[in-house]
Amino acid sequence: MFAQAQSRTNDNWVELDPEYTLYVYVPAGRIDIALSKDFAQDHVDRLKLLAREGYYEGIPFLRVITGYISQATDPFEFDIPGTVRRPFNSVSPTIQGQFDRPSGPDLAFVGIREPDEFREQEGYVNGFPAMRNLDDGRAWITGCTGVVGMPRDIDPNSGSTGFWIAHQSMRQHDRNHTTFGRVVGGLDHALMMPPAIAEDASTWTVIDSVRVAADLPSMQRTRYRIRNTNSESFTAHLDSLRNPQTEWYQTLPRRLDVCYPWVVPVEEIGDDG
Repeated sequence: MFAQAQSRTNDNWVELDPEYTLYVYVPAGRIDIALSKDFAQDHVDRLKLLAREGYYEGIPFLRVITGYISQATDPFEFDIPGTVRRPFNSVSPTIQGQFDRPSGPDLAFVGIREPDEFREQEGYVNGFPAMRNLDDGRAWITGCTGVVGMPRDIDPNSGSTGFWIAHQSMRQHDRNHTTFGRVVGGLDHALMMPPAIAEDASTWTVIDSVRVAADLPSMQRTRYRIRNTNSESFTAHLDSLRNPQTEWYQTLPRRLDVCYPWVVPVEEIGDDG
């Protein structure tokens, strides 16, 4: 009944690639972000490049709205008085928006329900919450809690160096923001960040650094594994959520929500593997 990825596997879990994992160090701790290999690769490459240049050291979360968003941005991008242009060594200051991509056979989309009246279908692509539109054949990472994207101005191609973390569902902004990652650890550090406004530097939470996990010694990394959404066991997992075999339920769930984090859990891998 539900559209599944064409290629299935018996591997129940997939370890996250440290080359596609960012560590954002803030005074409260560390926020760990998994970057997609399927969506917005120009943006993914941009963030990794800037992290390796040390660009984010001293960049603030200058827009924090509790229950909505934590946004880290160079203040100069918004011409805030008293700020100065930071060095930008490797790439153009702005980047072409990548709000969606073709949903072809090469995209391992796993649907969790039939399309709605707008011909849009919820699902997952390699563990990331995603949507696809059956009319135009496009897919995108949808704005669930913990999803990471790039802020922009009115110009759709005005994204540059910043990134935001969603506190709650932001799906009303789908295909208007470029989304390319999800928080897998330390989400509370974003959700509990003090409110901040761009015009008042005293409210900002300042980033200590952002590092690509692959660049750190193994002892400084956290190994994560994520439920393999392309596996036969995940299909069974979805079936068990739709039809729970427990007497607690008086009414069976009518539908699954792609934003429920327990549908695709993430776990830390201990020293014993």
